Amino acid sequence: SRPAPMDATDGKLCLLLSVDPRASFRELADRLGISVPAVYRRIQGLREQGVIAGFAANVALAYLGAVRVDIVGPTQSESIDDVMRALSKDDRVTTSLEASGHLLYVNGILRDVSELDEFVRFVRQAAAMPNPGIAIESGTPWAPGVTKPRRPTRELSHLDFRIIRALHADARKSTADVASELGVSAATVRRRLDAMVQDGAIEFAADIDPTKSGHVSSILGVTLEDDADRLRAGTRLLQKYRPGLVYFIPFGNLPTYLAFATWTPTAADLHELVKRVEAEPGVRKVVANVAVAGYRFVCWRDKLLDAKGGTPAAVRVSST
Repeated sequence: SRPAPMDATDGKLCLLLSVDPRASFRELADRLGISVPAVYRRIQGLREQGVIAGFAANVALAYLGAVRVDIVGPTQSESIDDVMRALSKDDRVTTSLEASGHLLYVNGILRDVSELDEFVRFVRQAAAMPNPGIAIESGTPWAPGVTKPRRPTRELSHLDFRIIRALHADARKSTADVASELGVSAATVRRRLDAMVQDGAIEFAADIDPTKSGHVSSILGVTLEDDADRLRAGTRLLQKYRPGLVYFIPFGNLPTYLAFATWTPTAADLHELVKRVEAEPGVRKVVANVAVAGYRFVCWRDKLLDAKGGTPAAVRVSST
């Protein structure tokens, strides 16, 4: 039978895990006002439902000097599966989202911004997307300030890469379990992990798939007036309309545009949310594109962990 749609507590739990994937069950329980066993049951249920696909760790983009870009547009291909197979041939592609109207969002991680033109050409051909929009992300969803690539304060060691690799598929794994797996002390793992967090060398992420939630998920494109402070406007809208608005992403080359992720119980609720956001001061235009399916790929940053911290794994591509 089809799982019951998420409730408000599930939504808040997903948000908390997205902000801090390694938050303890006790911390989550205290924030939600429920018991620790209830938090555990909800996480297990969300994982079984596919809403939470997992918890990942990786080398931070800013630490690598890498750039995240979004290529957006309608595909002319008659087969989304063919498009996904074609996109999987470039290890800079990390995710893709299929939205209503055969619209595709292709997310890529570039080793350097100099790769942008060539990557756009690849996506145009692979996705049969003749007129794509190009957006260069300038902040992360949960900390939407400008992210500036910086030089590492120190080189990551082989053990550092092994620790990140051990957490790559399960960022909630305990330091004791990582230590046992790697054959080192828990204190060593904890010390090196703390140093990587302090240096901004490691990123943790909850892999949340809203298309499995039983709710209507969408990408809300919000165009602001020319004189608007986009980060202030985005934060204000987020605070006012959560949990309908989940997070937003600013783009360095689109100074008046923000992309919001949304969850609403019904299409009617999404329509009401669009109308309310559109009526806000400083907002010029709002367009909602309903999400249909998400796809994940192994990119060069994932392979880096195998090259630096272990033996290479086979490349995979999976639909969520």
